Amino acid sequence: MKKILVILLSLTFLLACSQKKDNTPAPGPGPDMTPPAMQPEPEMAPEPAMTPEPAMAPDPKTATPPVAPGALLEIPPDATVVETPLWHQTFTLEGKKYIALNSSRYKESKDLKGYTAPIELAAIFDEAGTIVRVMVVTHKETPEFMERIVKEWLPKLADLKKDKPIVGEGGIDALSEATVSTTAMTKTIDEMRKLAFTQILKIELPATPATPAAEDMAAPAADDMAAAPADMK
Repeated sequence: MKKILVILLSLTFLLACSQKKDNTPAPGPGPDMTPPAMQPEPEMAPEPAMTPEPAMAPDPKTATPPVAPGALLEIPPDATVVETPLWHQTFTLEGKKYIALNSSRYKESKDLKGYTAPIELAAIFDEAGTIVRVMVVTHKETPEFMERIVKEWLPKLADLKKDKPIVGEGGIDALSEATVSTTAMTKTIDEMRKLAFTQILKIELPATPATPAAEDMAAPAADDMAAAPADMK
């Protein structure tokens, strides 16, 4: 009888445990670990296009004269040196022949003095007698003035035709603030052109323009003498 009671109690205990286990709520799902979706950034509006600043107009007082054709022509190192009838160099470029003279080689031009000393120049001529380019070789002038001469005044001599006067009426004007130097250079170039035309190129020199001032002075003198009283003649 005791054994039966023990068995019944055991079964009752096991049944109670089983029911308790079945009534235990199942664990719920864990917290969602998925990161939230990233919202796209709003599109940036394009910046308005920058309007370029208007180009500054060159100052007419300081503008550099336009470079004439041939103004950058150089005397090549292999130019042929010719000693007669006077010293000069010859070379050919793109089928055209040129001659170059140096002012220090001739008594007519080597002593023409600038503000402080003679200015050594080189001049390139084509076969038609056009002065293609004039270059300063050596000088002892104020560097600032010479820089102005090279940039503002020498381009006037580039592409100078054979019939264009250099000195006198209708010639090349001197550069303000460097009058002494540019006047000496003008005379130097004129002397070199005379030598090139008469000794090498065999070209007739352009006629020397008359000086109106001299004619104006002469005419009134004659009129005054004609109008003078007889006792004054």
